[in-house]
Amino acid sequence: MEADRFLVQNLLELGVNNMSAVRDLIRNEPMFRFDHFFRSRTESELNKRMLSLYKLIEKERDISINGVDTTVLKDRENKK
Repeated sequence: MEADRFLVQNLLELGVNNMSAVRDLIRNEPMFRFDHFFRSRTESELNKRMLSLYKLIEKERDISINGVDTTVLKDRENKK
């Protein structure tokens, strides 16, 4: 959870095209000193994680605005 928050915040500040800078920040951040899994992620792995987080954030935003889970509606439309 902390790692995801850190990833989203820094990508918003530095930009999605600057994954090497984000990776360097992760490796130098004292909060992740003992989180070897997160510190060892490559740029492509961090990018993949960021894309999945972005999709979750968009889904949550759509639910809060519309009050309806749009993925359920899309699944129903695809089955027809």
